[in-house]
Amino acid sequence: QGKELDNLIRLMDKDGSGEISLDELAGVMLSRKKMEKEVKLSEVGVELFKMFDSDGEGEISLDEMIETLQGLGKNWDMEDIRNFFQVLDADGSGSVDYEEFMSFIADVEAMSK
Repeated sequence: QGKELDNLIRLMDKDGSGEISLDELAGVMLSRKKMEKEVKLSEVGVELFKMFDSDGEGEISLDEMIETLQGLGKNWDMEDIRNFFQVLDADGSGSVDYEEFMSFIADVEAMSK
């Protein structure tokens, strides 16, 4: 799984800085291409969900999101992370389940067409 994460980080790190910005993360989520072949955003979404769901419980907590993003090596704006988390947490439960995450991915995919 570590190799998949490294590949995902390299894919997202458009400027080669070794850090992932929110713009780069959004760019990957909006991107329709991966390694010169068409890829469904939903497939990228599955990998992103696994990356954020670090304990494998099927839900993403705010702490997991913060830890994952900080692990990508950037000084993230905590307010940006909290706002992003609130957008993902559609039911306001305090955690993002797979359905909420993939619903967000589907919305992003629809907007990018």
